[in-house]
Amino acid sequence: DIISEKGRSIKIDRLTFSTAGVGLARITISGVANGRSDLVAFVERLKAHGSFSAADLPVSDFAKNTDVPFTVNLLIKK
Repeated sequence: DIISEKGRSIKIDRLTFSTAGVGLARITISGVANGRSDLVAFVERLKAHGSFSAADLPVSDFAKNTDVPFTVNLLIKK
């Protein structure tokens, strides 16, 4: 699901799965987006997907206009 939502403008370098407490799981995605708008669109597609209860993107990830490094934290719906 995550890979199908990324499109060509998002490069994923790391995908980590961990537990986030009882009954919760977290996926952390790290990578580089071609531009800010590409990153915003990717996170919006993840939020709309329905498999995740939250998709958090730190504001600091918007410091650059191009070649934007990012880390997105997703909580998996149970």
